[in-house]
Amino acid sequence: MKCDKCGLESENQAFFKTEREPFSKRKTLCLSCQSAKEASVFKVIFWIPFSLGLLGLFLMILHPGSRGNALMINFGFIAVAGICISLMHELGHAFVGRVAGFKIFAVEIGIGPYVLEFKRFGIRWRLKKTPVGGRAYGLPLDIRGFRLKQTLFVLGGPAVNAILFLLAWKCRWLDVMLGQTRLSGFLPMQFLLVMNAAALIGNLTPQRTSSAEGRLPNDGLNIWLTWKQTPQTIAAIKAAYYSFEAEKCRRDHKLGEARRWLDEGLREFPASHTLTLACATYLVFENKLDEARQALVGLRTMLADDKALFPLLLNNIAYVDALIGSSELLAEADDYSQQALRTIPWLVHFKG
Repeated sequence: MKCDKCGLESENQAFFKTEREPFSKRKTLCLSCQSAKEASVFKVIFWIPFSLGLLGLFLMILHPGSRGNALMINFGFIAVAGICISLMHELGHAFVGRVAGFKIFAVEIGIGPYVLEFKRFGIRWRLKKTPVGGRAYGLPLDIRGFRLKQTLFVLGGPAVNAILFLLAWKCRWLDVMLGQTRLSGFLPMQFLLVMNAAALIGNLTPQRTSSAEGRLPNDGLNIWLTWKQTPQTIAAIKAAYYSFEAEKCRRDHKLGEARRWLDEGLREFPASHTLTLACATYLVFENKLDEARQALVGLRTMLADDKALFPLLLNNIAYVDALIGSSELLAEADDYSQQALRTIPWLVHFKG
């Protein structure tokens, strides 16, 4: 199939989505373009109501008492409340996850490119350009009872939405009280009721959504998939914990600690492809380019049948080849980069 927007082609139909656009014929988009399209829609959904809310506040100052002003403020409230609900939802995941024995590595709000990133309480916080939706990243070091722990972690977000729904239900008197002021027509509790009810239904109804990382499961589908995981898959999740710890240290410019996490993981999981590839790749960050290339090239046979990691291996070899920069390696870099892109054409890192 071929993307009608960027022209990328692949034989794997799972990388594409075909749908009819308003006043247009059916179009086929790769997941990357589909994600960009949805991001642009959410951008409009957020910024138009937010702008109307600011305008309503300004007009209320100039002409108090107009119900039209209150209507515009309602739109602005929806935009701001959406950010707060997304943040509280992800904090619910993080809090319940920590209680269940998870380490929370990152919490991000929004879609699109990052506009703000900082670290507090051992968690990396990220705000994206369009503040709609979010994700919490966490893994347990102890995988005993993993399915129950993962279920609690996933349910933490919807539980917050349920609590906010009940609070809004209890505080409906606030809408009545505001009706006796110049904010008559402003109905914050009513909108919080509807928004949290929609969040509960949307998060718990099993489905996948498009993103720059592929089609990701929502909370409801995550719970279903958790209880279908095999012991081998759960063991691989523990191996991934060491990789996450190493990446956290790398982002904090602590390459020595990152290397220790990877070495510890490999001692416990010597057959882990993820950790083996990470160890070879981290030589790049240590500026050992020739050694990194030798280690990565040596993994081609081992990872040849790994559909998830082999494209990443090819991309990493191409990256090292480009950094070394000799003419024969640049040709290999082009070849391997194209192979990786053909396998997973929607991945932003491969497109870059």
